[in-house]
Amino acid sequence: MTGRHPELASLVRNLERAWAHYSIPAEWARAASELLSAIPTGSDFFDECLRFASQPELPRQQNMQVGFGHPPLTLYNFKDDAFFVDVYLWCKPSMAIHDHNFVGACLVLEGETRHEIFDFSSRDTRSEALRAGVLTSLGRQTLTPGDCFEIKQGDHMIHRNEHVGVGSVTLVARSSAVGLPQFSYLETGLAIRANRSASHTRRLQLLDGLLRTYPSRAERYLAETSDEVDPHDLFELTRLYAIAAGGLGRVPLKTLAILGNLAEEHLGQLSSPSASAH
Repeated sequence: MTGRHPELASLVRNLERAWAHYSIPAEWARAASELLSAIPTGSDFFDECLRFASQPELPRQQNMQVGFGHPPLTLYNFKDDAFFVDVYLWCKPSMAIHDHNFVGACLVLEGETRHEIFDFSSRDTRSEALRAGVLTSLGRQTLTPGDCFEIKQGDHMIHRNEHVGVGSVTLVARSSAVGLPQFSYLETGLAIRANRSASHTRRLQLLDGLLRTYPSRAERYLAETSDEVDPHDLFELTRLYAIAAGGLGRVPLKTLAILGNLAEEHLGQLSSPSASAH
């Protein structure tokens, strides 16, 4: 960090001090939330991040997964990646419902975000990758620049951020993964364990590109790779197809048939979410 980035350098120093002071990541996350909240509303912090991004060499970029941030930009990595700081530019309106395998804090820098919290109840233990249960919305609030929330791990925080309009920006300070699986959730009550391997990420990125350029090749690619598709792939594939087609109802029947066969193979005799949650 140089003199061109005083606010960013100050934030990083304070996050480092907090990490040294607290032995439990969740306690550091609470401190991180306070530190991010202290960034003045209306400051040029995002412009400072852009100036930082203009330098020839950037820090190692952490979040390369498909669809999360447009793009995400890593500003700082602490030693051994114990924690890092990212800024995210959002050009699409919403994110999937999900939990986290890390802790931290998120600050809205620009734009408006609708933040919705959920509860998930389930006694389904038949699969490590899929859980059927009941997903209930606990409420929604609108976040504007200066609003900050703590990121909690696992089912302590299941949420969705709907980024309103074009040009929302968020700043996140977060720990590395803390050993828990991470899940995406369908509103019907299905929890799907995320797979973040490089191979899975690249396959989804390739499919996303094919959907936008060569839809017929995307059909063949999906059919040829179906044996390698896991439940989270299935979730992401359906989402990507719906986005590319302008809605799930516009996805070609052939594609829906392939996705349906994959769903039947993975779900097997999994009963309805309501029946599995008793």
